[in-house]
Amino acid sequence: MNIEEICETMGIRGYKLINRGLSTTKLKVDDRLYRIHTNHDRAVQERTALRLLSDIECDIEFPELLGFHNLRGTEVNVVRWIHGRTARQGELRRLLHSLRTCLNELPRSDLPMHSVLVENYLTIDREGTGAHEDPLVEEVLSVNSETHDLYRSLGTSENSAVVHGDLHRMNILKTRGGHGVIDWEFAAWGNPDFDTAYFYAYSLKTPDFVNRVESARALLVMSVWFQRRALTKLAEGQVVGDNVELARKYLGAARRLC
Repeated sequence: MNIEEICETMGIRGYKLINRGLSTTKLKVDDRLYRIHTNHDRAVQERTALRLLSDIECDIEFPELLGFHNLRGTEVNVVRWIHGRTARQGELRRLLHSLRTCLNELPRSDLPMHSVLVENYLTIDREGTGAHEDPLVEEVLSVNSETHDLYRSLGTSENSAVVHGDLHRMNILKTRGGHGVIDWEFAAWGNPDFDTAYFYAYSLKTPDFVNRVESARALLVMSVWFQRRALTKLAEGQVVGDNVELARKYLGAARRLC
């Protein structure tokens, strides 16, 4: 169903289009956010996570699940809108610690195992880069192959905790009463170091923290992130040397921890 059909079916009027992504579209009406999912699993992950978060005491604000609908295969989660702006970089390290403290309190649930999601994340589509004839692609894919092998060697045992799965600056808000964390459709049960690694890779892009990370799996996430950045830049005809070097650095650090 397209947006117009969904709005007509649900009686949504006067909406504001906030974002249209590959699998999620966000519409805002007053204090309600309609999150339209074409991916059923992600819609369910989001609902499961928000229900869990509603039962804990935390100094961070989370979206409130107001309802959900299934419209001929399209999932619509309705959540309460969190008013705020992107948090300042200086506030983020403290917030990461507070968020992890809260998430560690959540019980085991029906969320999927994050190891399965990361295994999918490690898969890079060679043809999909649009740059498979560039000689640097072979170099990047070689790093990716090593990452695959090392990740599998770690097995599937993980620290038991809920992970956000898409923790970057745009999903951390400065609100009137404090801070909020939004967009929980990638939530899973797994290694909490993933959130830290993903956040650094996506938001801060600072390699210096490698000496403070104790999880090989977190460092592998960093490696994969920069491999993807390299392939994307190759597809756009940009220079990728630094990204390849960073991927190698994190892969090497992960190897030393194994």
